[in-house]
Parts: sequence; structure tokens; C-alpha cells
Amino acid sequence: MAQINYDKTTYNDFTTPYITETTLNNAEDGIEAACDAIDAMETLITTDEIVVNTATINNNAAVMGDLTITGTITGEVQANKISTPSYTSLQDIFNIIQSPGIITGGTVTDDGDGTITVAAGSGIIKSTDSTIGTNYLFDWAEKTDLSLTDNSHNFIYISYNSGSPVIAATVTPLTDLNRNFYLATVFKEGTTIDIVDTGSRLSSFFDKVQQHHFEEAQLHFVTGAKVSAIGTRNIAITSGVMYAGINRLTSDAVDTSGGDTFEYYYYNGSTWIESDQTQINNLQYNNVTTGLATLSNNKYGIHWVYKGTNNNCYVLYGQGDYTLAGATDAQPPGTLPSHVAYMGALRAKIIIQKGASSFTSVQNITDNNFTASAATNHNDLLGLQGGTTNEYYHLTAAAVTKLGTIESGADVTDATNVAAAGALMADGSVVATNDLDMGGNSISQVSVMSGEAVTVGSTNGAVTLTPYPGYNIEANGAIDLNTHKILGVVDPTSAQEAATKNYVDTGGWTSVPASASSTGTAGQKAYDSSYFYVCIATDTWVRASLSTW
Repeated sequence: MAQINYDKTTYNDFTTPYITETTLNNAEDGIEAACDAIDAMETLITTDEIVVNTATINNNAAVMGDLTITGTITGEVQANKISTPSYTSLQDIFNIIQSPGIITGGTVTDDGDGTITVAAGSGIIKSTDSTIGTNYLFDWAEKTDLSLTDNSHNFIYISYNSGSPVIAATVTPLTDLNRNFYLATVFKEGTTIDIVDTGSRLSSFFDKVQQHHFEEAQLHFVTGAKVSAIGTRNIAITSGVMYAGINRLTSDAVDTSGGDTFEYYYYNGSTWIESDQTQINNLQYNNVTTGLATLSNNKYGIHWVYKGTNNNCYVLYGQGDYTLAGATDAQPPGTLPSHVAYMGALRAKIIIQKGASSFTSVQNITDNNFTASAATNHNDLLGLQGGTTNEYYHLTAAAVTKLGTIESGADVTDATNVAAAGALMADGSVVATNDLDMGGNSISQVSVMSGEAVTVGSTNGAVTLTPYPGYNIEANGAIDLNTHKILGVVDPTSAQEAATKNYVDTGGWTSVPASASSTGTAGQKAYDSSYFYVCIATDTWVRASLSTW
């Protein structure tokens, strides 16, 4: 190799170049630069190899014209450094900051027969399994008919392979991602191929990171932007830090009781309506088919608070006429105005009762979910109207008072607790202490009514005793009417049946028979001025003469 030594100190005339185009082109095998500085006032052109060994081309070197090298620079190009660091060259920097991966190509396609083709491409790969191992630029040729394992996930990758990179497939995830990098993941099921591009593509890396984060979260807060009540139905929001992708942004504090405003939105069935406001509405909610509607009495409205950059703030009317429980459980609307969707991040849900001067609650967001709280008003509870499902009912104040006298954890078979509840025991161990009011209903299937006295009465009419079909009303003792009458008795037909006074007075009497064989029933009687007649058998009469004494 020809060697040309340059010593800048021997040249004082800087208007005349001391490295000429002719000098460089006449070098036999190359030029070894061993100078502290190279100054060129003209264009320098060489097709030979320039070898940079121990010399350093530092900040003192200056190429004042054009330097064209069509050969190869071998050796290390030094980076600026302090003292003697462990890593000094541009190659070191390249090794440290650049991961292996795809530069171009490497697309995986289905061959239609259960195999795949990997397109030709170029990439970067390391020669050792070290994150700071030496990086190499390389190209690979197209790979066709690459076999896969059936009914499995196949990881398609490129391996360094001792300096002769190869394309391969494995069902085992790679652990060495320095001498290997992924191209794709493929699932094979017979001749059916499912391909996912999981390759490590290096080009426009930061653009892809930004795109991924923005599409995943758009605007999102990492600190601050807490919402609270202030003034009369005004809102305050603290300052915060938010991100748009990987870009860090700041958000100013807002106080709508002190001059700041928020954009208030509702939907009228066809478009979003917006106005600048300072107070939360306590009378209306958003009926999405018509617009703003009046809340029902004792119902609640909700309002969704979104924060943007700077002092921008947006509030959406809730879309329901809610009980408190319903308002607490409500989740954010699925459709937003474009301005809010792209420029705001949800921060809180405000709940306010119709006509109230202050908020019922301000629920700040945590991962876009709102924590439900218990209803504080009994009438806000839902699904407690009774019915066959679980049999839940509202209780009156009187019922609650009655239940309050029952022991905690009471046994419903305990007579003491049953009596405290004002109930009767099936075994008769609890005695009624007052009248039993059936409210117009019946007592049925009674077997025995026992005790010193049984009174059946009515305050608004007669009492009817009806025996169970096929049975009589029987008494097992004397019936004392206490000087009262028995009314409505029918004429008797048997010897032991009771008879009315009328029956006794007139019963069995008939007209005087014309002869001893006149029509008659045994027991019938008749008389005239001469005889007393008695029917002793069917159609058989006898008589006796009447006389005075």
C-alpha cells in the first residue's frame, strides 16, 4: 500500500490545496491517513480504498470541496467522546441503539397447499446473542414452499446462521432475538393457512409507535384534571398532563365560577347542539329523539365532563330521566360530538337531582369506569314491587315498627317472636288478644272451634253458617240462645226435628174427611162439632164423638 504522510504545519499557503485530485488518483492500493487534519480546497475524487486505522479524523479535519469515495472505507469512524469511554465509534452506536429486524420485504403469503412463501428482503441482524452485539446489514432471497407444522402456531423467522442467514419455521417461541428476528406468525390447519404479520419492521419506527398509541388511547391523562363542585352548580378542573400518542401535552385548570366556560352539548335527533355555559343544568336531560326534556319530579340528571388541551372543557347532557340508582349505574354515551371525540378525554360524571342547588355527586373517572354507590333514598330502589320472583315488597312504617319488636335472628317458630309480630301460631300457642278482622274474606276448612265460648257475628248483616258439602253443623253441647229466637226453621219431616210455633199450632190439621177412606196421611187431624177425626194410616180415618161434661 502506498503511504502518503501529510504534515499540515509544512503548508502555510492555504489558498493552494496540498491534496490534489491527481495525488489521490495516483495512489496504488489506497491511502492511509495519518494526519491530524485534512484540508481540501478543491474537489477530491478517488476510486481506491481509503483505510482509516489508528488515525482520527476529528473536528480539525475539513473538506472544503466535495469528497467522492466510490471504494470502501474500512476501520472505525470515531464519535465525539470524553476521555477514553468503552464505546467510541459510530459502529458502537449502531450496535447499541439498533435492534435486529426487517428493513424491506419479507412478506409471507399462502401457497395454497399448506406451505408458504417468504418474499426477498433486507434487514439487520446481530452475530452474537447480545443486545449490543455487532449489527450486520444483509439481504435474503425469496423462500418458497416453506413447510409448517399442522394444527399449530408456526413462528416464521430469520436466523443469523453463522453469517449465512436462513429463513425457518418453529412452533417454539424464540428466546434469542439478537441472532434471530420474526417475520410472521402462521397457523396451519391442513391446507388452510392463517397469517399474521408479526415481523419486526424497522422503517419509520417512531411514526408507527405514535400511530399505535394515538389509535389505542387518543388523548388520555396521566395526572391531574380532577373535577369538583364550586360555586352554584359550577365546576372546577385542576391542571393536568395528557398524552396524544407519545406526545406530552399540558392541560390548564378551569373554574367556571370565575369566568371560564365549557361547551355544553345535547343531541336533538339529527345533530349535536352546542352552547357555552358556566352552570350545570338541574332541570333537563337529553331526550335523543327530540332534544332537551324536563326531568320528572325527584328524578336525577347526569352530565359527562370531558377535558381537552389548554383550558378547553366539554360537558354532555346525560340521556336518561334517572332514579338515583339508575344514574349511579349509567355509563358514558357511545356516540360523541366529533369535537369531543377527538379533542377531549372523559374525566367525570356529575349527578344532580331535579331542582337541586348542589350536585348529588361528582364521580371522577378511573380507567373509564364509574363506581356505583348505594341508593340513599328508599324510593330509588328498583324491582321491589312484589311478585312471584323472590317476593320482595316495600314495608309500611307500621310494619317496620312491628318488625322492630322481633328479636334479632328470630326463629319464626318461636311463639314469643310470632306474638311480637302480631301473628298467630299454627299450634295455638299464641292467643289472639283482639278481634280478628278478616276484611271481607272467609275462614275455610275449619275442623274444630273450641273454647269456653265461640261468637260468630257481623256488624253489617246476617251471619250464614254453611256446612262443608255432605256434612251437618253439629253441636257437642247445649246451645244457649240467651233468650233469643231461632228464625226461619222449616217444617219438620222426622220425629226428632224442631218445629216452629206455627207448625205446632197448625201442623197436621186438615179438613174433615167425608168418609173413613178419604185421602189422608198418618198423623193428620180434623174436627167438627160432633167428632174428632185422626188419620191412623194412609187413607184410613177414625173418629170419636164429642160431648160436654
